[in-house]
Amino acid sequence: MSKPRKPKGRPVSGWLILDKPIDFGSTEAVSKIKWLF
Repeated sequence: MSKPRKPKGRPVSGWLILDKPIDFGSTEAVSKIKWLF
């Protein structure tokens, strides 16, 4: 049986409201936000 994985970084909780352009995909937006945080 393998060990449980340790989470990376700090725990984050809360909401982020994003008003994105129509031509900007959701996956692309989430990736960019993760990179910024």
